[in-house]
Amino acid sequence: MATKSLFKPLLLDDVESVDQINEMSVCQLKLILTGNFIDYKSINEKNELQDFARQLWKQKQQSRDVDLIKDEDLCKICMERMIDSVLLECGYMTSCTSCGKQLNECPICRQYIVQVVHVYKV
Repeated sequence: MATKSLFKPLLLDDVESVDQINEMSVCQLKLILTGNFIDYKSINEKNELQDFARQLWKQKQQSRDVDLIKDEDLCKICMERMIDSVLLECGYMTSCTSCGKQLNECPICRQYIVQVVHVYKV
């Protein structure tokens, strides 16, 4: 007999409103952040996790319609999502977090990528 998982894998795309984020457990919030390459290890409070998840959800909502995103804000790799990450050490902002995590070197300067950091535009 197969055992059922207690937690349904939760994707940010499954979230329909900000109110759902407010009702999530800490574990669910961490699953969402991890799935979107967000490091939450320095966050100690549930409300801080919720803030990160809300910001991420709002960014995803804005980037859903590719036709409304300016060309200069589109990921230069997939051309489907907004640029939402910075490549370190060079500092170029050329890709979404998903594409940036798959790169070994910067597509602009060819410098080795040490880390890809998700950025929030306010």
